[in-house]
Amino acid sequence: MIEAVRRAWEASRDGPDLAAIVSEAARRDDSALIDVLLADTEERVARGLDDGLDSYARAFPDLFKRTEVVRAVLMHLIAGREGAERARLVAGLRSRFPLLSDEIGIVTDLCDELAESFSMAVDPSAEPTPGQTLGKYRLVERLGRGSFGEVWQALDSELDRYVALKILYPDTTRGEQATLERAL
Repeated sequence: MIEAVRRAWEASRDGPDLAAIVSEAARRDDSALIDVLLADTEERVARGLDDGLDSYARAFPDLFKRTEVVRAVLMHLIAGREGAERARLVAGLRSRFPLLSDEIGIVTDLCDELAESFSMAVDPSAEPTPGQTLGKYRLVERLGRGSFGEVWQALDSELDRYVALKILYPDTTRGEQATLERAL
């Protein structure tokens, strides 16, 4: 279906009718719908068009009830934008979709946390240590290392519970947007 979205964009500068492309089975499968919507969003951004959320809501009436799908699209839109550009985008999204305000806040906070992790990872002298605080997380102990970074047990100070927190290695931050998508 991703290729169908891309082919439809090649054939029409206004973009595809997503409702016609997405099968009934995919409409019920969050992962499949996420793939389609992210492919469409990429095409829209590449062409300097609007984010597509309005048309997605029309094509898939239950979309805003599907938290995972909404968060994936919001992450795709917000990640990699900084400063005034991001503030305008977030304010615009909240204005257009007041029912999504909490989700927009959650995704914005996650982007901030990831950006803080990136900035720490880029500085080779900032080796993570037990007791160090990253945003609302206090590092407890390193649980393991992987190809993209280290996984730490951390205490979430807001929820007062332990979580696993992935801290990316410096060489994974070459393309921030791509790295965010891989990390999530």
